[in-house]
Amino acid sequence: MTNLFQMAFTKFLENLNEQDAFIAACKKVFFHEMLPLDDIQNLAGECFLFQVDSENDYLSLEIRTLALLLLSKLSFQKKAKTLDLFIPIYKRILSFERYNVTSKSELLKQAIKDLLGLEEFDSFYANKDLQKTLLKVGSTSDDKELPNPETLAFKAILFGTFGIASQNQKLVDASVEIASFVYELSMKGDKAKLGLWQAEKGFNPSSYYMAMLLLFNLADFLTSDKVLKKTFQILWEKFTLDNFQINTVPPLYLLLMFWIEKLSRENPRILSNGCIDTFSSSERDRNLGVIQKTIQNRSLTLTFSGNHSGLGSFEKNDVTVVSFGPHLTPLGESSLFGIYRVPSLNERAFKDLVIKEDDLHFEGSAWSRLVSRTDMLSSHWIFTEATLTDKALFLNFELKQLGEKESVYMAFFVNAKKARVSSLCHLQSKSLDRYEGKSDKVVFDGDTSSLCFELTGSTDMQVIPLEGQKYFWQSDFLIAYKINSDHNFNLKIS
Repeated sequence: MTNLFQMAFTKFLENLNEQDAFIAACKKVFFHEMLPLDDIQNLAGECFLFQVDSENDYLSLEIRTLALLLLSKLSFQKKAKTLDLFIPIYKRILSFERYNVTSKSELLKQAIKDLLGLEEFDSFYANKDLQKTLLKVGSTSDDKELPNPETLAFKAILFGTFGIASQNQKLVDASVEIASFVYELSMKGDKAKLGLWQAEKGFNPSSYYMAMLLLFNLADFLTSDKVLKKTFQILWEKFTLDNFQINTVPPLYLLLMFWIEKLSRENPRILSNGCIDTFSSSERDRNLGVIQKTIQNRSLTLTFSGNHSGLGSFEKNDVTVVSFGPHLTPLGESSLFGIYRVPSLNERAFKDLVIKEDDLHFEGSAWSRLVSRTDMLSSHWIFTEATLTDKALFLNFELKQLGEKESVYMAFFVNAKKARVSSLCHLQSKSLDRYEGKSDKVVFDGDTSSLCFELTGSTDMQVIPLEGQKYFWQSDFLIAYKINSDHNFNLKIS
């Protein structure tokens, strides 16, 4: 493993909070101390009694069990002494099979069975159609799952880790292929795309970046691909310990970090044979409804698939629109932000997606459904047309409300140092000030560049400073425009 990774690991160890019994046990293992069998028994008892009433509870039980199994494996206790503690927990997991509805749950169960010695974590997943492997990441239906970057990273980490442990070439190849997919989808360039394919609710920046650090450090060990090898160093330079709230990082990630480091020392290096050319990036983008385009210093990502997540992101040097999309009122209630349209594994799932491009001009458009206030699908749709040139990004939105009318805004979550609303109002990030009134020219300033928002016509507008830490994908500002049904909304961002 890289020296940077070892530095990161040491820092994490120094900052762990020992007040939690599980974390205290982890720290003993990390410092190569014998973990008493009584400690493992107590933790196993707590795990067995964990209440399961939902799919999320079931997933949490699996994660706790896998983490505890890894802790036991790394604790220098003999396997025979601890195995009897976990069989009852595994049987309890099987008793809640009705909640095992996601590919992540199935993957966790496979890892648990391997560590229990019941069934090897073999090439079962790697032998599946890779396109389905990449798309199946945690929804409740085989053909309705979104490419959540952190969940994909977790899948690749397990593939790679068990691949090293068993010297399984197919698992290693699948791990590197998924790492390449995650890079293309959400890490390409020097900024992570946080507000796409993952809802704001439940998003944990520390967990996300830890998963990415683990993934690309693992890829550095498993491949000679220069881009993937460089990505870990970029991540570590940008997201050092100051960016982490260490006690919000899932213990499972810390244990996987330790196990990967141990495996890399004790096992021969096994390199990936290269990417598995299952389908082209064009086919992938059509299936996901994704468009990515860079012209000079401006980078645009559009995604017409999502679930309470954004339509796109836009970067210009050090100022970024982390995510933008429709937002029902009240603003700031994250469950009311974003779109709902899921990809299908069928060819050309997004048949309405139109793309026209050359070197200095790009156009892309498609429809997406708005999120709903209830469990029912929304009857409201939004048409998005984006034009990117070397001068600016032009966005045109058309809202179609087929049922009862809703109050809808177009919301843009922005990373910047400050905001200027014409010459009337200057706002700093993290401040309590805000602008609320008629739309006007708004400029967001970074250290080296600016983004200027100019709307055609007039509507209600709000500019709100945000905390910029764990909420709203670490955004510094929200700018929101009221949008009316059946009227075109035209915005220039330069």
